[in-house]
Amino acid sequence: MRVAHFSQQVLFCLFAEDIALLPGQLFAKLLQAGLRSPADARTMLESLFGAMAAAYGWADYGPEMPDDEILSRLLALNLERAARVAAPDGRGGSNDR
Repeated sequence: MRVAHFSQQVLFCLFAEDIALLPGQLFAKLLQAGLRSPADARTMLESLFGAMAAAYGWADYGPEMPDDEILSRLLALNLERAARVAAPDGRGGSNDR
């Protein structure tokens, strides 16, 4: 379960970097730093993953979270974003959380 969770986080970081959600090749630079200092790699990755989860209000996200809870939160987040995009004031830009 932990390996699958870690793999999902890495895959999301690669995706986030590709679409510029992570600035300035942050994930690639973090991996390069991890290669130079393997003892610090885990701490660096955990810090990044924790910051990303907290930014979306998911500080309690972890490998033990049930799939139903994850899907429920993702659905709520997508509905919230769709409502903002559809709002008449036009405040649904792509930089919104």
